[in-house]
Amino acid sequence: MSIDWICKHHTDLGKQQLYALLTLRIEVFVVEQKCPYLETDGQDLEGDTCHLMAWRDGELVAYRLLDPESQGGDVVIGRVVIAPSARGEGLGHALMVQGLAQAEKHWPGCRCTCPHRRTCRPTMRGTGSRWPGRRIWRMASRTSACAGLDASPARPAPTG
Repeated sequence: MSIDWICKHHTDLGKQQLYALLTLRIEVFVVEQKCPYLETDGQDLEGDTCHLMAWRDGELVAYRLLDPESQGGDVVIGRVVIAPSARGEGLGHALMVQGLAQAEKHWPGCRCTCPHRRTCRPTMRGTGSRWPGRRIWRMASRTSACAGLDASPARPAPTG
């Protein structure tokens, strides 16, 4: 089963896509991880925020938020989540590679930061980017790891 990678600016998200990503985040962060915080905090629809989604057979299986404004121009890699049904398939690494490629595409030469180092650091291995021991790293040029991932949807994902 192939993964359809879709990256959309928040103004281009359909209501079904927004509902799916909020549902996945609540399922994992609030229910599974027992972190009861307001998931609808407004960051999803602010500024130049983009949403990277991985769809398989109409199900959202991985997601991450790309926010270039909340940290003074650095791209924040946030809300990284893999659906319970898709864990153990290497999607965390693929999601990081796709996210770095999308960040470079939308904001060339940007610096990226991940507020949750423990989550992001293991998935950085093999992406061509280095982790300098602090929370910010410079974008690497496209890596061979990116070439192995199909960034264009092979079949339609939910549009609305």
